[in-house]
Amino acid sequence: MTDRIKNTHLSGQISNRNRERGVENAYIAKVQSLLHNWPAESNYKGSQVKIKFTIYSSGKFKFRLTSRSPNQNFNQGLIEYLKQLQRIGFGQHSKSTPYDIAVTFRAR
Repeated sequence: MTDRIKNTHLSGQISNRNRERGVENAYIAKVQSLLHNWPAESNYKGSQVKIKFTIYSSGKFKFRLTSRSPNQNFNQGLIEYLKQLQRIGFGQHSKSTPYDIAVTFRAR
C-alpha cells in the first residue's frame, strides 16, 4: 500500500490534481467577487439565492437560479445583472471542460 502511495506521489498525479483544484478554487473566487460588484447589492442586504453556473473555457456562461429570495425585486435585479455579465463573460479558463459550479450569493 505505501509503495502505491509513493508511486502516485512520484508520478505527479496528486500534485497535478491539487494544482487543478487550486486553479478551480481561484476561478470560483473570481466569479464570486464579480457577483459582489453588483451596484444594487447593498439595497438587498441579507437576501440570498443559489445559482448554478456552467462556465465554458471562453469565459462565457449560462446560469440558473436554483433557489430564489422571497424578495422578487432582488431576484429580478440579480438576473438582470447576471445577463449583463453574460455579455462580458467571466474570463477564460484553461480547463478543457466547462466548470459546473453552484454558488450561494448573499447580498451584503
